[in-house]
Amino acid sequence: MKAATRFVADADTGIGDVAQEACFLCPYSASSRLSTASVRKEHLPAAALFGLVLFGASVISRETAASGSMQIGVQATVMRHASIASVHAPRRIAISSEDVARGYIDLDEPIEVAIRTNAPEGVLLGLALRSAEVRSVLLDGPAGMVRVSRLGATLPIAKQGQGLVSQLIRLKARLELASAAAPGLIAFPVLLFIAPN
Repeated sequence: MKAATRFVADADTGIGDVAQEACFLCPYSASSRLSTASVRKEHLPAAALFGLVLFGASVISRETAASGSMQIGVQATVMRHASIASVHAPRRIAISSEDVARGYIDLDEPIEVAIRTNAPEGVLLGLALRSAEVRSVLLDGPAGMVRVSRLGATLPIAKQGQGLVSQLIRLKARLELASAAAPGLIAFPVLLFIAPN
């Protein structure tokens, strides 16, 4: 014996009410079928409640799916950084009479400039002259040679590595003396500054 459930429309109301008809089906037996009319009215509240539950579950599932698929976009901007960590150069430079006669001084050791940057395009090392005894400074670095005059100069430095890193720049220097230069001590004649390229 099997249990079966089907849904039929109520022709009396004319608005498509749904009633549930329950019956037990036995082979070749019509007496076991329950009356449709007797069951129809009893199961109207249950069918209506079942429909409301299905509708509510459908609304909740759609809202949950919508909230579950929500995406939030986050945008972050990394500020470019460039700084001079240290400069290794002589604080005082002695000018001899031989240097004056020759017209220039080659520094024994290169100038070392430690920079920190995260700019992928590299940085510009700015140079300015601040000595009356020196008319220009010739610097030989990784990007080639540059002459620093009283108008200043810039030296492009390529970025090494990824992120914020430190790198050391070595510059060989020749001080080209002015015509008014005299033997004695002078301060290091170059000012340095840095900016992203």
